[in-house]
Amino acid sequence: MAQWRGIVALSQAYQVSPSPILRRRLIEDSEALISFRNLSADFVDDLKSIKTMVFGSLAVFAVLLLLCAVILLVVNQVGVRGRLEVMAHQDRLTGISNREHFIHTSKRANHAVAGALLMIDIDHFKRVNDRFGHGVGDGVLKEVAARLKAEMRQMDLLGRIGGEEFAVWLPSLDVPGALLVAERLRRAIEAPDFPDAGKVTISVGVSGWPMKSEWKASYHRADRALYQAKAAGRNVCRSVEV
Repeated sequence: MAQWRGIVALSQAYQVSPSPILRRRLIEDSEALISFRNLSADFVDDLKSIKTMVFGSLAVFAVLLLLCAVILLVVNQVGVRGRLEVMAHQDRLTGISNREHFIHTSKRANHAVAGALLMIDIDHFKRVNDRFGHGVGDGVLKEVAARLKAEMRQMDLLGRIGGEEFAVWLPSLDVPGALLVAERLRRAIEAPDFPDAGKVTISVGVSGWPMKSEWKASYHRADRALYQAKAAGRNVCRSVEV
């Protein structure tokens, strides 16, 4: 509006001006004002376009940022859930299956296939803790678990039942075959010596586990065989038939 008022004023001045030079100057000023107005309108349009582009880009950026935040949150929750599941299934010290996970998994597997159950006990483990301390004792437990795991098939399951006691589920093996495995495990623990603890041995009890039979019955048989191995002087394997 200010530009139009300026143009009107110049027009009135042009009509009353007696000088040709002044009239030409007024014409030039009028054209300048009109050009300025057109330029101003174009500039405003450009500003509107820039504003639309900027706000549109900001909106897209905000959506992308929100989407990234949601993805990170989901990934983090999945990671936390996975870690919690692992913690619920694993023995905290040795990294193998804990008692609950071992029993649950072996019982479920036994519904599909028969096998054998090993009960393993570290001989005189209390002496290790008393002589060298619980730190060395923890190292022995971890090393025993690692050596046992290294001698087993991928389908076998190793668990820490409690304290210095371990269990092994051997699917598709009968008692004679399981005794061979037990003897191999015993030799793997006996030699070489353990760091900081020297010679460590295990006793092993073996029992068959018929398909779809009770866990407790198989456990008690294997535990009875383990007791016989200890009574025989330890560092031996004994079995109990079904």
